[in-house]
Formats: sequence, structure tokens, C-alpha cells
Amino acid sequence: FDPIHLEDLDTIDLSGYSTVVFGNVFYLTDAQRDMIRQRVATDNRHLIWVYAPGYSDGTRLDPTHISDVTGITVSPTTIDTAPTIELATAGSAPAWVCSAVKACSLW
Repeated sequence: FDPIHLEDLDTIDLSGYSTVVFGNVFYLTDAQRDMIRQRVATDNRHLIWVYAPGYSDGTRLDPTHISDVTGITVSPTTIDTAPTIELATAGSAPAWVCSAVKACSLW
């Protein structure tokens, strides 16, 4: 595990890394998004994103920025009811965690 600041990411040799975790990249410039696409998201490398990468470019909040850097299509949604979470008891099969939004995650 090597912690590397985003500003230094374009200066290191990534050939020894099969996975890169982006922990806090809520703000990404156009140049940083380009660098990630062209330099990091290559060679079958796995990229792990933590919450809304690139959502801000410093001037506006835009979900298309997230889609642009991750390749995952995201869009805003509106929910009419409060989200709920259902967890499985210890030792049981995995439980689906669902809410009033259009997504579910397997725990």
C-alpha cells in the first residue's frame, strides 16, 4: 500500500500497481480527469472510487463529471420516501440493502 497524493500521481511509475483507490477526489480539474483516463485507467488496472469522484470541477457540481472520469453513468434522482436499510443477521446469506432510490447494493 502506497499513499500517493493526486498531484503526484502523474509523476510515478504505475506499472507495478494493479489497483488504485481514489479516496477523496470530489473535486477534479479537467486536466486531472484526463490524466486519470489516459494514464491510470490503463493496462487492465482496477480503479476504486469513493463517493462522487470529480463531482465538482471547481465551478459547478455536475454528475456528468462523475460519469466522465469513471465511465459509470450516473444521474440525479428524487425520492419521495425516506430511505431504509435492511441488514441480514449474523451467519445468514448476504442481504440486499435497498432504499427508495433506484439502486441496491449487496452486503
